[in-house]
Amino acid sequence: MKDFESCGVYSVIKLLNGKWKPFIIYLLSTGDHTFNEIWRRIPKVSKKVLSEQLKDMMANKLIEADVPKYRLAKRGLLLLPLLQNIQEWSTENLDVISETEEVLLPKT
Repeated sequence: MKDFESCGVYSVIKLLNGKWKPFIIYLLSTGDHTFNEIWRRIPKVSKKVLSEQLKDMMANKLIEADVPKYRLAKRGLLLLPLLQNIQEWSTENLDVISETEEVLLPKT
């Protein structure tokens, strides 16, 4: 287990753990935003969850807050190429992603 936890990929996934963190990073890459601006741009996120995610991201030095606005910190900026690569991969493999979701998601 120790080897797994020291894996760089595991560390990054753990850092970005949270449904909205990658989207928050993307949104802040377009400029500084207030809490309410971020909240309005993310559908279906509660203010409580958003607040928790922002606090966690600040603790991990991915973002900074200069009241009332949030912005990407240097560490968050360094994640942008990674997220851009994920976006490109998902665009190129959307058909595979859709097929996988059909297999993995329970039928309603």
